[in-house]
Amino acid sequence: MLSQDDQSRLAAIAAQIRAEDATFADALGRGKPQCPRGDRRWPFQFILVIGALLVVHGLNHALLGLIAFGGIVAAVGWRADRVRRVNRHRSPYGS
Repeated sequence: MLSQDDQSRLAAIAAQIRAEDATFADALGRGKPQCPRGDRRWPFQFILVIGALLVVHGLNHALLGLIAFGGIVAAVGWRADRVRRVNRHRSPYGS
């Protein structure tokens, strides 16, 4: 059993989630969670895919500059997605 303090904290968290994104809260309550509305991974994944396609195209045509540029673009896309994912799970209170 949870203490009264823990129950009040969970109720406050639930109210905050419902206020920020009601559809996400409803889906979570049904047991079928979906990505929150603010989840924007696709731009970073798109950059990663474009970079990988440039590398493949450069390998196909033996263009060293295109291979290097595609590798840099793919690395930037991967790193940006990684930074977004880490920052998303950080506490907003600094610890």
